[in-house]
Amino acid sequence: MGESMASPRILHLDTERGWRGGQLQVLLLHRGLRQARVDSTVLCRADEPLALRLAAEGLPMVTVRSGPGFALRAAWTARQFARGETILHAHASAAHGIARLAACGRANPLITTRRLDFALSRGAGSGWKYGQRTTYCIAISHAVATVLEAGGVGRERIVVIPDGVDPSSAAPHREGLPKDRLLVLCVAAFASHKGHHVLLEAWRRVIASGVTASLLLAGRGDLEAIVRRQATDVPHVHFLGWREDIANLWASVDVAVLASLEEGLGSTLIDAQLAGVPVVATTAGGIPEVVAHGHSGLLVAPGDPAALAGALQQLLSDEGLRRRLSAGARATGQTFLASTMVQRYHDLYLRIAAA
Repeated sequence: MGESMASPRILHLDTERGWRGGQLQVLLLHRGLRQARVDSTVLCRADEPLALRLAAEGLPMVTVRSGPGFALRAAWTARQFARGETILHAHASAAHGIARLAACGRANPLITTRRLDFALSRGAGSGWKYGQRTTYCIAISHAVATVLEAGGVGRERIVVIPDGVDPSSAAPHREGLPKDRLLVLCVAAFASHKGHHVLLEAWRRVIASGVTASLLLAGRGDLEAIVRRQATDVPHVHFLGWREDIANLWASVDVAVLASLEEGLGSTLIDAQLAGVPVVATTAGGIPEVVAHGHSGLLVAPGDPAALAGALQQLLSDEGLRRRLSAGARATGQTFLASTMVQRYHDLYLRIAAA
């Protein structure tokens, strides 16, 4: 990766609340760029998890307090910071709008990373954000790229850069987890598109089939209370809440599961595979780009609890299959390292600076 003198200045914008996969990717990208001596700074909300984690690592950031007029204040802060040829890199839809405001009347290159495979709205706001003023739209999967193109973004302005994962060391830690049972872990925010209701119906069938296993649900989200109620009469379901030790959890379980109805990529499945955990998931969005059916996991159609249950039963009942898919999963995970993601973004920044 190039030295800092040859690299443009980057201002990342992520104004989301809470901590999800997108914020982890911003942290990994920012950390990797700074390690490569690239002039990289993050603009984010004060006192949110991203700001706290950046501060803990001593990584450069600019914070804006939440409250009335937040978007305008954030845009003004970005505009003051991003003088000269600073590249504005937005990492979510709201941040994209803020970056677009900050760039008004300026020559700053503007790029955005799109993480969702939801269709773009056809309103004026979407056209304003994704129009020609945005130099490049980065899609985290080819599925997201297809959505962008269908929404009117020219193919020449779409670049696919998948998420990356940090191959940090982890050790099995089964304390507090069910004993003498196979463990199936789902790491996902409790949101409608994650398909927890489908997963619970599938799990009811798995347990009825006589498989000795427990389902672990890790995460937080707006629908958590609803999912907890739905799980009341489903056997062997355990809610783990928010966990900081996800890597250790992956090292402790037997199968990863994700029942998404829509999914930009499914980076949690990359973490699972890097730990050698075979996957059962749906074919939603970009998931088939990170999980190879029959090689690192088993894939079924979204929204089909019977098919999801069948795949889980097949994998939980066949130790040889789990071992074979585990080897494939570990090899697949190695192809999505954070260092590769950082290099691809840096190459794009250099291309923009040279234009």
